[in-house]
Amino acid sequence: MNKSNRTLGNPEIRKALFASQGTLILISAVLILVLDGTSSLSKWYHFHIIHMLQGAGTGLLFVLLQAAAEQWLPNHWINDGGINKQLIQAFRLPELIVVMLGVAWIEETLFRGILQSLIGFWAANTIFALIHFRYLKRPVLLVFIIGASFILGGLREVSGGLIAPILAHFFINSLPVLLEKMNNNRST
Repeated sequence: MNKSNRTLGNPEIRKALFASQGTLILISAVLILVLDGTSSLSKWYHFHIIHMLQGAGTGLLFVLLQAAAEQWLPNHWINDGGINKQLIQAFRLPELIVVMLGVAWIEETLFRGILQSLIGFWAANTIFALIHFRYLKRPVLLVFIIGASFILGGLREVSGGLIAPILAHFFINSLPVLLEKMNNNRST
């Protein structure tokens, strides 16, 4: 079996997810400590209803675009290699919600909070898109992740904080997975 087509077991998918997110937390912590960016932390996490609506609305829009793409485009153009199905199998529904929120918070803090402040909008969002290297051989998904990256970065710029991009990121990652998980739970 080709290694790229191999399905990971539940422990492997959990370990890979926690290792990748742990690495991003470590990078964030080092950058905050080295750059003394703690003064920005309080500004990044301010809650305003408009920013929450911006994030939720943007996330929902992306999910609707994804659903439309799934209806109209050939499956091999939008197939993610089964990663969503593997996540569904690896986590119970409550765990999955917490994991998806954690992923959104961790990635937005690093890419939109720290890196976008440090190296700028274009560089930070390009790096974010490139770390999703599994999409490099899937042009439609690559365009989607590049678009999502720059929209999330734009939300950071417009809102001045991270709540809007975190919520959008959470919706983009979790809604399709959560809906599929709930459908699977109903059918069993």
